[in-house]
Amino acid sequence: MYYFAYGFKKPIAPLLALQVAQQAMVNAGFTVFDPVAPGKVTLGGTQTQAGVMVTVVAMDCEGGAAVVVNGFCANDLAVDSARSFAENIAAAVNYA
Repeated sequence: MYYFAYGFKKPIAPLLALQVAQQAMVNAGFTVFDPVAPGKVTLGGTQTQAGVMVTVVAMDCEGGAAVVVNGFCANDLAVDSARSFAENIAAAVNYA
């Protein structure tokens, strides 16, 4: 199992951070198994072709959101994809 984590603070609402992350996942061909909903702090999806799972946590933090993006894969051939997907989803939220 390979694991990549990216964390940062963003001056936006946690729900908006999750919505941006979910749209980035959908755009990248992910199937979202834990969708965004009011009151939730998590999001999760899989990209089966690449063998990658990404989860996002966004919580209230001093006038914004603390965001953590995690990328997982179990296959040696998917390591670069897991890193890339997690980085791209984190970047989408970070630049929102």
